[in-house]
Amino acid sequence: MRPRPPQRLSHSEFTRQVAQLQTLRNAL
Repeated sequence: MRPRPPQRLSHSEFTRQVAQLQTLRNAL
């Protein structure tokens, strides 16, 4: 996982990262 950038993520970036995390959790 990449370290979070210092500035806030845009909403689309945040949504994309959440979707990635959910996909990883489902793969477990």
